Amino acid sequence: MSLETRPSAACAVHPSVPALATCERCGNYMCRECRATTRMELCEDCERHVGTFPLDRQSFDIGAAASYAWARYSDQWPLPTVVALLLFAVSYGIALAGGAIQVSLMRDAPGLAMTVYALSQLGSNLVTVMLMAIMLRMAVVATGGQILAVEHIWQGLRRVPQVFALHLSYVLLYAVLMAPALLMLLASEGNRGFDSELGAMIGLGTAFVLFPALVYVLLGVGNATVELVLDPDVSIVNAVQRSWTVAQGYRWQMVAAVLLSSLATFAGVLLCCVGALPAWAFTMFLWATTYQGLRAGLLPTPTGRFPPSTGRYDSSN
Repeated sequence: MSLETRPSAACAVHPSVPALATCERCGNYMCRECRATTRMELCEDCERHVGTFPLDRQSFDIGAAASYAWARYSDQWPLPTVVALLLFAVSYGIALAGGAIQVSLMRDAPGLAMTVYALSQLGSNLVTVMLMAIMLRMAVVATGGQILAVEHIWQGLRRVPQVFALHLSYVLLYAVLMAPALLMLLASEGNRGFDSELGAMIGLGTAFVLFPALVYVLLGVGNATVELVLDPDVSIVNAVQRSWTVAQGYRWQMVAAVLLSSLATFAGVLLCCVGALPAWAFTMFLWATTYQGLRAGLLPTPTGRFPPSTGRYDSSN
């Protein structure tokens, strides 16, 4: 934000008052009065579009985060719930169709059967990643104080390639961290002169020791998905760096959010089809709320814009 006073520049809202700063999002000039009523870096119009967020890092409370996430979800539940229903149906439909085709082809063409099954699983996972990107984008928009619109679905879709690449890196990270335990188990099975029971115990012990490290690392980098849909300009590497920075000193709060999400999901499953989808959608809102709450006051508010899907300026960014 520029703090230079330009004699020829007047405030965009109050033309008779000289400007003291420019909005970081749109570049409009702001006067002292504008800066007193909004966030320092945004003008009033941009703050209305970007939204407001009531939580911050210093006073973060998981109970308040859950309450706020539920309030925002229950206020705008139709669009995220319908999107979740449609994409879950497509994802599970692809997986079930692939499994059925595999069974029918296994006797006559086992190679083709396995190929079809693998492709169906890949397609199902792609749709799942698509669903997560869309839901998290809608969650950060809604919890940021904005009204959800179809445009936010397209904004989530724009980040699907980055989210998919990020989740592939998570799989590789998991494989690297758990490789020692897996190698120990395989060695115990393949070495006839080695006590298999002792090898299995060593392998399981190694996995038990490595599991806390895995949880620690995943809590640090796991919020990069939210960062990707929150800031349209951030790269995957920078999203991971920001996620790690936000997690420092607050991993227990993240664990509490995960446990609360698990309880909500379990309660939704107990209610069968009536509650499963809303419960899952709520967990996305809680995830977005938790990360944004821990991020607020530590990192600057993202001011980038998603490109409009219709070729015109989109004020809902």
